Amino acid sequence: DGVSLEADPSYLGTGASLTVTATVRNGNGLSDAGTVTATLLPPPGVTVTSPRTATTGPLAPGASATLTWTVRTDGDPAAGTARLRVSAEAVHSGRATPLAAVLDVPVVAAPKPGTHYLSDLPFLDARGGHGPIERDMSNGEQAAGDGHTLTMLGRTYDKGLGTNSDATVSFYLGVQCSSFSVVAGIDDDMRGATKDPRVTVSVLGDGKLLGRSSELNKTDTLWEPTLDVSGVKLLTLTVDKVKDVNWFDHTDLADAKVVCGG
Repeated sequence: DGVSLEADPSYLGTGASLTVTATVRNGNGLSDAGTVTATLLPPPGVTVTSPRTATTGPLAPGASATLTWTVRTDGDPAAGTARLRVSAEAVHSGRATPLAAVLDVPVVAAPKPGTHYLSDLPFLDARGGHGPIERDMSNGEQAAGDGHTLTMLGRTYDKGLGTNSDATVSFYLGVQCSSFSVVAGIDDDMRGATKDPRVTVSVLGDGKLLGRSSELNKTDTLWEPTLDVSGVKLLTLTVDKVKDVNWFDHTDLADAKVVCGG
């Protein structure tokens, strides 16, 4: 009696593929849902590289089945959103029941040759531990844009990300970049005598750990790595709490940038 869609990965990179999965369910207690036929309808600029139409067998009451397709972008489309639609029909007791589902997937382009600050690139799967991840300012409270200038050990930074543990954010590099660098530490607004911020920062490439800081706290500790990201499609940064709670864990990822092309 329904169909839902998922995409893996959750974004569509320029020139890359993703798998779309439709889950069809017989939740109405029908004795037989018959044959379910579904067709994936891509938007302009996206091609289905597997057969567009797929079919399941009969579904018993409460049962479900999955259908999958592979899609990719055509050429180098502009970043935005691709709306994937599935049109389906279930036949039971001689009656046809139409089904439909829609999934919006971000389309992201790899950075052009040059040096790019992460705060200027699209976020993928961004989650902050206390309010949103901020661009070019520190973490404030729960609202977006309520931080201040990124500041660590008295030095200010014009570019970077501000967040609070536990946090994660990803960026599509599309194997076009060679190095990543960052100055990571606790923002000065959380270095007071009564505060106890403690975090670690990790960098992952396509899910593989590339580097992890030691504990960052309100002392003079900063983490300033330069890491090789050659061959990486998806770059992910995480900020994780060390204590049981994340109070005071305002963390700056200052001057976070990638060098791409050439």
